[in-house]
Amino acid sequence: MMKNSKYEKRRQRKNSSSAEKFHSKPPLTCNGCQCVTCGRCCDWYYTGTPEDWQWIRDFRNWDHNSAERWRNGKYYDRFKLSNGAKCNRSLYYAASYIVRFVSLGTFDGSALLGHLCVCPREKQEK
Repeated sequence: MMKNSKYEKRRQRKNSSSAEKFHSKPPLTCNGCQCVTCGRCCDWYYTGTPEDWQWIRDFRNWDHNSAERWRNGKYYDRFKLSNGAKCNRSLYYAASYIVRFVSLGTFDGSALLGHLCVCPREKQEK
């Protein structure tokens, strides 16, 4: 009996610590809601077309032409904060308009993409 009890306790500790590692992500510095799938901020939503959203979701695989499309299409303007959102990056992105103007467009708002959850909407959980 004693061996089983020790074994069970050890197994429970091992399982609980691996579950905690799997589910715990560092908190977001923006104070926004964190997607449980990717760990990025899911306080923002895209107001453009579903086709553009599918293309944006694949931003990690963009080539030069896709990056130019992003810069020239002003897709970053089509992201909005959800009602009740707590993400504090909106001031950062508002200031980026000034930087884009001063830098003649070289600052293109792509930092927004690395911050945002681009998981399918049905997979996002807050």
